[in-house]
Amino acid sequence: MKKIVLLTLFLIMLPGFVYAAIINVPGSQAPLKTIQDGIDAAANGDTVLLADGIYTGVGNYDVEFKGRSVTVKSSGGRDVCIIDCQSNGRGFIIKSGETVTFEGITIKNGKAISLGSYYSAGVHVENGAKIVFKDCNFDHNSSDNSNGGAAVYFETVSSSPSFTNCKFTNNSSTAGPGGAVNFEYNENKVVSFTGCTFTDNSAASHGGAVFTGSQSLVFKGCTFTRNKITLGNGGAVNTFLAQFEDCVFTDNEAPDGGAISDSSCSLMCCKFTGNQALDSRGGAVYSSFYSAGGPDATNCTFKGNSGKKGGACCLDGDGSFVNCSFTRNSATEEGGAIRHDSGSGYNITLKNCLLWDNAAPAGSEIYGSQTAVGVSYSDVKGGWSGTGNLNVDPKFVDAANDDLHLQCSSPCIDVGTGDGAPGDDLDGILRPVGPADDMGAYEYHYETFLWEGLASSEWDNSSNWNSLGTPRQYNIVYISPAAGVPHNPVVQIDNAEAGKLFIESGQLVIDQGKLTIGGADCHL
Repeated sequence: MKKIVLLTLFLIMLPGFVYAAIINVPGSQAPLKTIQDGIDAAANGDTVLLADGIYTGVGNYDVEFKGRSVTVKSSGGRDVCIIDCQSNGRGFIIKSGETVTFEGITIKNGKAISLGSYYSAGVHVENGAKIVFKDCNFDHNSSDNSNGGAAVYFETVSSSPSFTNCKFTNNSSTAGPGGAVNFEYNENKVVSFTGCTFTDNSAASHGGAVFTGSQSLVFKGCTFTRNKITLGNGGAVNTFLAQFEDCVFTDNEAPDGGAISDSSCSLMCCKFTGNQALDSRGGAVYSSFYSAGGPDATNCTFKGNSGKKGGACCLDGDGSFVNCSFTRNSATEEGGAIRHDSGSGYNITLKNCLLWDNAAPAGSEIYGSQTAVGVSYSDVKGGWSGTGNLNVDPKFVDAANDDLHLQCSSPCIDVGTGDGAPGDDLDGILRPVGPADDMGAYEYHYETFLWEGLASSEWDNSSNWNSLGTPRQYNIVYISPAAGVPHNPVVQIDNAEAGKLFIESGQLVIDQGKLTIGGADCHL
């Protein structure tokens, strides 16, 4: 014990040794009424802890850190800690040399009015500052400045900022790019977004949600919904170099590149649905730079996207698609699924892909020359030359309702190639399940359900199964005779009578409304 006390005293006496303190706002002392009061009372390394409530008025907007590096954190989380700028100014200004972490707060109604060189309505970050956002909301911030970035604007990214579990909603840049976030310049740093959502953000040009001039962006588990721009490219994201993993893009809009406009991006396990290129190219993705390599997409689905050229994707340069599924995309001119500028001198490749029921006057599935668009081990409606290609209905489970899994009788099962294929599918199922890889984003597999109920009338009750749901078509069902299921109960599947259950024990497969034992035709 004496040693511990002596060590503590020694550390306290060290020059520059400072204990991190928690500054409560509002505090018991009169000066600590506003967020600015709390920051002014803090030292480097301290945490300004905000009590639940709505913060308005002078001292709670246009907040500056004055050279300090601190954490601003809420007590009860972002839903109950709201900084409402009431369109009087921006939320925070972070200057060069400062390191700031925001955690669990909401910044709303910021307005980027003409105050010097500070552009953002939410958080403006100067060159040389370091910043982290965790569990934060940015809501209804607006900027009429040509620099854009209504929620967060970075002058130059000289560190590696990160956003984790943040929400960007209804932010708008009416005169510039980046409806929510704008990274103007980058010094070879990586910007990461993890588990973030971008909804109903808008910009005058380029990147309804996020714009970057040269940054390396990494998005993991992010969702982009109904973001849009008036001019330019990228209804959700306009980027030079980016990685997207497990991201979902729905109903985003732009003149070109309804969801993404890029020069080079990696798309892994992403879903694109209902995105639109209102004027021309790439309903979901538009790659416009010839020399940068174009997109590389793996385990991605493209459904119901639309544009003039390239209902799903329009590529002017190189690109590749592996185990991707395209259906019900449409173009009013060329390339219902994919449009490639074959005169560019660049090539694209497709492997283990499904392209079915896409539509366009020229090139319903693919528009481009057969020499510039290399297709292998893929199912293309209307046919396409190449090794292992098919021209047969892939038998999606329910494409109209976005279920692009394969039925058990699909001819696209076990006919793909493992050469260059991903190790798992869009669901995380290891490939291959059978003797060879399947075509498309989903590897066919049975989901297994174990009956744990007693009364057959409770078949549709998920609590009677070892799963979060109830059996559907093409699932395996195990029922023990000890489970007490009587003979001949009516079996309901998807709210429709599927037949009678005749079983003593064993394994059943639910197949197109009938119950059959085994099911050799379903690749068991």
